[in-house]
Amino acid sequence: MVLLKQWLRVLRAHFFAASAVPVLLGTTLAGFEIGEINFQYFLVIFVGVLACHGGANLLNDYYDHFSENDISNPHRSPFNGGSGCIQEGLISPRKVKIAAIGCIAISLLVGLFFTFVYGPYALLYALAGTLSGYIYSGFPRLSYRGLGEILVGLNFGPLIVTGTHYVQGGFFSIPALLLSIPMGFLVTAVLYLNQFPDYHADKSCGKRNWVVRLGRKPALKVYILLLGAAYWTLLACIALKVFPTSSLLALITLPFAILAVLIAVNWYNNPPKLLRASALTVFTHLGVGFLLVLAFLWEIYR
Repeated sequence: MVLLKQWLRVLRAHFFAASAVPVLLGTTLAGFEIGEINFQYFLVIFVGVLACHGGANLLNDYYDHFSENDISNPHRSPFNGGSGCIQEGLISPRKVKIAAIGCIAISLLVGLFFTFVYGPYALLYALAGTLSGYIYSGFPRLSYRGLGEILVGLNFGPLIVTGTHYVQGGFFSIPALLLSIPMGFLVTAVLYLNQFPDYHADKSCGKRNWVVRLGRKPALKVYILLLGAAYWTLLACIALKVFPTSSLLALITLPFAILAVLIAVNWYNNPPKLLRASALTVFTHLGVGFLLVLAFLWEIYR
């Protein structure tokens, strides 16, 4: 049981909801469009996406350990700073690397399965996901070059939503792409705010993300812009009737996003007090996703 807890910690399993939600969104949108959901395919793609996410988290822990980014971070929390398992001697870097390779292999096997079902595009999705997990932390270390935020937004937004939709329906969908945009903005906002407590650790090891590049106070504007863009794109899609009116249910989360902004504006340079804003941003991201899922399920089964 202790070993299981350690592996769940190093996998950062508490963040798996960030990839589970876009899987659910792509699946339910496809069900809304074609009138049914293939639950067997849903389970297979669900495992593949979680494996890819887990592999990316493991690679991040592995490479950040050798860059000494996680070692030099005094403000580690459930939201930022890595798992800390390697630094505490709970799991060796070698075992973390082997586990990452295993997760990537599972993800690629799922991609191969759907290649036999639909053709090569399914494998391209799997390759894109696994490659992204590597280049984010490994060579060329995009997270150190100010491109990590974009990569995460694209992967946990368009890549997973449209890929999952493709698995259900076997075709590309413009509504799926549009649905993925607000989710991409929201997950980027989660990552972006979590970089504020890491500011000094990232700066000391040359991790030039946008919070480091801009400075914490100026960087707040980007965080607010990301949250605002998510809601505006969602409203635009509902107004244009790309999504059903029931999708307005997702606006229930707006007060939590506003509260997160208010806390961040006041405590951007105080990591312990900023934790509430991080939690609220995660809640907003997941809340919007789950409420949209409920809206599509309502449209399918009402």
